[in-house]
Amino acid sequence: MAIKDYLPDFKGALTGFYEENVKETVETKTQEFKHLIQQNAAIGEILPKLTKIYAKLKIHCLRNIALETLSFILAFSSLAVMFAIESIPARDSLSD
Repeated sequence: MAIKDYLPDFKGALTGFYEENVKETVETKTQEFKHLIQQNAAIGEILPKLTKIYAKLKIHCLRNIALETLSFILAFSSLAVMFAIESIPARDSLSD
């Protein structure tokens, strides 16, 4: 008889332990990680699109703010010109 006949069946013991205690956990965690990876891939596909949309919105908002500021400046300057014109004394005749 060989020595291996006197040693316990380590392979059988490990296989039994794996199937009874570890197999279900490993398979469950594998599925969870697979699902997480799929979610991350989906987010990775969506993120550049969202970034582009955000950039366009930001540019649009900045452009609107600039236009509103410009219209305010133009309105204010036209009022200033009106007041300046009104403050000039009127001449009754040009022959002074």
